[in-house]
Amino acid sequence: MTNAITDAIAEADDTDGRISFEVTEHAALASIQIAERFSDDMRLLGCRLALDDFGTGFGTFTDLRRLALHSLKIDISFVRGLPENRRDESVVKMIIHIAKEVGLVTTAEGVGDAATLARLIELGADQVQGYLIARPALATTS
Repeated sequence: MTNAITDAIAEADDTDGRISFEVTEHAALASIQIAERFSDDMRLLGCRLALDDFGTGFGTFTDLRRLALHSLKIDISFVRGLPENRRDESVVKMIIHIAKEVGLVTTAEGVGDAATLARLIELGADQVQGYLIARPALATTS
């Protein structure tokens, strides 16, 4: 599979930094060697890699530092209850801090209301996604 992806990217014009792949934390940690090779291949091709559902896979920092990551996507399970749940807020705050320390972008998943968005901005999240921002849509080609 990786060969088909790398071949297609290599044949495309001017893709540097414009293609991003998401790999769930669970999948990456299930086979860290394959995930490491994939992340290295994508980095060499100028692609970015996001670790999706971060915080749910109980990954170790030893494993995570082996991946050529661009961003961490904070799992919806921590974001959904953010305004009311101090534990969720602590987890989100910790993820944002760790990401900033190692130079990664954070994306909070599942932002559905203004209170959650406001708290994420206060905590320093870099990006958000969810129904408050936009509903999922089909990709279009032009």
